[in-house]
Amino acid sequence: MLVHNPNAATSHPNSKPMAMLNRSPLALWVSDDDMETWGSRRVLTDFPGMLAYPDGQVDADERFVHFAFDYNRHDVIYWGARLPEP
Repeated sequence: MLVHNPNAATSHPNSKPMAMLNRSPLALWVSDDDMETWGSRRVLTDFPGMLAYPDGQVDADERFVHFAFDYNRHDVIYWGARLPEP
């Protein structure tokens, strides 16, 4: 399982290093073959901004992933997502 920003295009609106990047959407990808392929890909949220540093865990039943991420360098947002059925 991978929670990440599958966005190859980033933008520096003011051309300064470390400027606000377009780090959206936030997606959940799941592999069932040790990351050779990603059979399940799903966008969890696509609201604009810098969605960064997702970190979390899968619940004991392996049905949900619970994680938090940094939003625009000043908020932390919790998110929970159901994992695909095996």
